[in-house]
Amino acid sequence: MRAIFILLIFVILILSSCTSVEVAKQITKATNSIKTSIQMINADEEKLEAKISNEEKLEENIIIEKKEIYSLSLATNILRAETAAIAAVTIVNYHLNFS
Repeated sequence: MRAIFILLIFVILILSSCTSVEVAKQITKATNSIKTSIQMINADEEKLEAKISNEEKLEENIIIEKKEIYSLSLATNILRAETAAIAAVTIVNYHLNFS
């Protein structure tokens, strides 16, 4: 009787360890899938950032090449129409209120 009990426990341990191995395999597959997905998302973000950077450079070159457009800059930043107006109003307001 004792031998049967030990054999039964041994069989249960073997079967449960096989299940653990299968679970570990599935977890590994899921982990690899998630890792691949994250790498693809990062690659897409890098491509998008490069595209935006190229478009900004192209826009700056177009602005510089046009002779009828005057650029207003503060240091190395080129101001667009919206930000240039806000900067101009701020500078005028500063000089009118603190002079």
